[in-house]
Amino acid sequence: MRYKTKDTHPLSFSTDWPNNAVLGNLAHRWANYKNPDNPNRTYNPTWIAIDTEERFNRLKKEGFPNRFDANSFNYETNKHGFRCDDFDTMDFTKKSIVYLGCSHTFGIGSPEEDIWCSILHKLLQEHHNTEFNFINLGIGSGCVDDYLRFVPYYKKFNPHMIVSSNPGMHRMIIPSDEDNHGCPTHLGLWSEKNRNTNAFHQLLKFNDEYFIYKYDMTLQVVKSVADIMNIEFYEANLRDTFFDLGELKMKLGDKAHNRDGCHFAREIHEKFATSFFKKITEK
Repeated sequence: MRYKTKDTHPLSFSTDWPNNAVLGNLAHRWANYKNPDNPNRTYNPTWIAIDTEERFNRLKKEGFPNRFDANSFNYETNKHGFRCDDFDTMDFTKKSIVYLGCSHTFGIGSPEEDIWCSILHKLLQEHHNTEFNFINLGIGSGCVDDYLRFVPYYKKFNPHMIVSSNPGMHRMIIPSDEDNHGCPTHLGLWSEKNRNTNAFHQLLKFNDEYFIYKYDMTLQVVKSVADIMNIEFYEANLRDTFFDLGELKMKLGDKAHNRDGCHFAREIHEKFATSFFKKITEK
């Protein structure tokens, strides 16, 4: 059995990057392509899930004070669907900073320069007077379970550090027969295959304890891999740390959200990034 796992050991790596890893080939689901301005990016859709043209037009009709119009920005992504350069165009003799998270890290509804990880990346480069590869592994509707899928590639990124904006606990994956539009299945959905399985039923009875354990252990795995590579791993939840998110949202009102009317606007991303920067540099 052991020989079957040797190629997936955290410190073993395939020759090439995985083909459309994690997200799958999103090209058929994204519309309104243009050639990216950045030659190191593959896709450039105007709209994606949640930040759709239909939603934008509806919000506009409802009077939502949108600071962006339909042509304000596009989502330049690499060929794996991540909002950073294609991995095979990066110079990995240079150090990288790897950013993990969900849609707030991917930056749904925001131009790339407004995302917390882009803001933090600029601050860290200025602080270290060094140019780092920017690797944004944020996934819309993602969860910490996705972090484990990246484990075989962390070392290959040659990271200076790994930084996570932890998705909420409710994003943990459990088995389900439903496609759920390609998004991770959220906590609480049954699977017909498991409905009559006693072990699965018992698991759901104690789901709070189990998923807290699973959540913490997943983050600990990433930290352990980072420790092996002798790099720092920083993690925080945007909603729970650094500053009073509720107070800031109340102060901003409708301006707390960006083009899709759902995800946070630059002011909140910037507050999170500067607070994260302070945590990292004061350690």
